[in-house]
Parts: sequence; C-alpha cells; structure tokens
Amino acid sequence: MLALATRAGVTHIDGQAVALAPAADGHRVRLQRGSVEEELSAPFLIDATGRAAWLVRKLGEPGVRAAELMAAVAWLRSPPSDHDQSTRVMSVPEGWWYSARLPQGLRVLAFHGLRHAVGEHVRTPASLLAEARRCGILPHASVDGELLATPQAHDAALRLQNRFAGHRWLAVGDAALALNPLASQGLLFALYSGLQGGRALLPAVVDGAVGPTWDSADYLARVRRVHQSNERALRGFAWAETRFPEAPFWRQHQRAVSPVL
Repeated sequence: MLALATRAGVTHIDGQAVALAPAADGHRVRLQRGSVEEELSAPFLIDATGRAAWLVRKLGEPGVRAAELMAAVAWLRSPPSDHDQSTRVMSVPEGWWYSARLPQGLRVLAFHGLRHAVGEHVRTPASLLAEARRCGILPHASVDGELLATPQAHDAALRLQNRFAGHRWLAVGDAALALNPLASQGLLFALYSGLQGGRALLPAVVDGAVGPTWDSADYLARVRRVHQSNERALRGFAWAETRFPEAPFWRQHQRAVSPVL
C-alpha cells in the first residue's frame, strides 16, 4: 500500500513525530530523523498511529477501555507437514487462544487474557507453548513448532476515543477505535475508516488545499456505529461461553457487556 501511495504522488518521509504546534494554516510537526530534527507544515493531519494514537493524545480526548484485555503474541516456525488452513480459536478459563498458519512456513499464536496471565507467558515463553499444546489450539503437525522470538505483550481491549476528529485533523483505524480482536473486524475497520475519513475530507479540499472547515459529523457517526456493532458481537461471544462462570476473565468480560435480552 505504501508503494501504491508513493506511485500516486505521496511523499514518504521516515521519522518519529516528537512535537506538535498550531499554525495559521494548519499544524507544524517536528520529526526526529536519526540525529536530525526537521519541522514540517501540514494543513490537515490524519492520525494512523494505531493504538498509540499519538495525535489523539495531543489534540483529542482519549477514551477508556471497555474491559481489560491483553495479548501474548508469538511466531512459530511451522513444519512443512502443517497444511492446516483454518483459523483456530479456543476459549479456556483464563481467556482465549488464536492461531493461524501464515505464508513462508510461519504460524501466529496468541493468548488473550488478563494482565497477570499474559505477563506470565511473556516472562516465561515455555509456559506459552506448554499451555498451547495442553489445550489443543495447535494442529498436530505444529505441536512441536519452535518459537522464533520472545512473545510480545500487547493491549487488545476495545477502546473508542472520546474525541477522534477536530479542527483540521482526524484519526483512523486503531487510533480512533481499537476493536477487540475476538470480533475479527480490526483490519476491515482500518480500511473502512481510512476510506470514510478520506471521503469526509474531500469536500473541504479546494484547488489542492484543505479549507479551514470540514464536516466531521458523518465520519464520527460511522465510526460510532462500528463501535456499537463490535460491542454487540462481544456481548454475544461473552455470554455464549457458559463453561467457566466463576473464572475471573469471563466474569469481568460478562460484566462489561449486558446480556442480550
């Protein structure tokens, strides 16, 4: 996608945004590029920094997580005999597992749960593999797969920012709405929000320049509808799991969403 954008005329600059200041015609962003700092001017900013939501934290109003959810994510070397093409999901008392075979002989393995359980798997990678083998999330051919790196911990909770668009800026993807991965809508929403954000911005573009005002109401409403849809999906998942009524993970997630009446 980056290559397509570059061919379409987008200028790609590597660097880390470290400061933001208002300007008469938009914003000034200071970038750290190695040992050199550079200042760029922009009439409009789009936050696509994922869950870090760098611009939202500067200009917007960060939201609150619906319920605690962390993920321990690992990559395995999958043997040639692993021909399993399914997306594997399994709930356990402590949370739920996910695994899928990827190209180039790789397999992703992820455990989603509360902070203490995920932290244990990250601190002791052997426990992640041992639990994955014990619960049966891995296909038989990959039971003896080897970890390629230490598992990484990631925030995976549902979070809608309280304000994710404003004067000459908007957020897309996880920066606006970070979805619970159990609903499997994150990638689709990243594409959808980028498309809808661009469509909302187009009417404000005059002769290649962004005007001083733009109407964010339709974009905000569309993102909030996706949030409501994700909450409905999570409600169904949480209350469909009835095997572990006393498990802290499932109690917390069932409290976070009301049952379907």
